Parts: sequence; structure tokens; C-alpha cells
Amino acid sequence: MASSNLIQWNTPSRTLWSASANLLSVTRCNIAFGARGFRSAAPAIWNSLPSNVRSCETLTTFRRQLKSHLFHSAFATA
Repeated sequence: MASSNLIQWNTPSRTLWSASANLLSVTRCNIAFGARGFRSAAPAIWNSLPSNVRSCETLTTFRRQLKSHLFHSAFATA
């Protein structure tokens, strides 16, 4: 089964501010093992990214923004 068949864009049933936020629909699981699968984990990770990373137009820009985000979250001085 292709990975594109396992994930779906989130389409809210009514007009919400998050409709244009590039979010994926997270599949709910009853067991912890299922929550680690691609179908549940990939949308959860994608949705946890900041909107500036999710809304990149090109792969090069996405990679640059993702690298910056991961660097800042790994070495944040709190």
C-alpha cells in the first residue's frame, strides 16, 4: 500500500480557522503499538511542525526551514 493512501488532509465539517493550516487527519488508535504506525505517527509529527515549515512551496525551502526548526528545538536555551 502506498504511503499516500495512508494519510489524508484534514477537512473540517464546518468553517474553521484551521481549514487552511495544511494539517493532516490523525487516525485514532486504541492500542499504543498502533499509534507508532505510519498512519498515526506521520500526521501527528507533520501537524506538530510550525506553520512556516508546513507551508513551504519547494522542497529546498522545506528542507531549509525544517533543519532550522530542528536545530532551534534541539539547542534551545531556556
